[in-house]
Amino acid sequence: MKKTEKLIASIVAIALGVLLIVLKGTTVQVITSIFAVLLLVLGVMDFVSREGQIGALKCVAGIFILAFSWLILSTVLYAVAAILLVASVWWVYELWRTSCVRSFSYHALLMYARPLILALIGIFLLFHHGDEREWVFIFAGIFTILEGALLFAAAIKTIE
Repeated sequence: MKKTEKLIASIVAIALGVLLIVLKGTTVQVITSIFAVLLLVLGVMDFVSREGQIGALKCVAGIFILAFSWLILSTVLYAVAAILLVASVWWVYELWRTSCVRSFSYHALLMYARPLILALIGIFLLFHHGDEREWVFIFAGIFTILEGALLFAAAIKTIE
């Protein structure tokens, strides 16, 4: 990932964490709508660049998500939680497999902190049912802000 991409990703993660804390469950509805609109825009861009099949698929997916977001919202949260959990396990496995860091040092703690934070976000999102579970979004927001802060620190470190 390039330096600017790391900075942008860290800022987006921090903003998402703040949104999760402030808006709680509404954040997922907003993100789902933004994702659907993004799919529509990308689909139109694919049509313009003469990639009709891919463009049609993206447009249909965007329209479906916009039309049935109330129906698929819970599924989306489960999918995001599952993706985060699988990605974090894979990330830890890759760190271990490549012998990147196997000692218990400050550097090792930082290397393993990000995938473990992703796993915690995924675990909290698994328990998202109902309005009485607003604490889930607050904790997910806190851990998302931590993830953004770690990514920001890594981006700043590569800039220097």
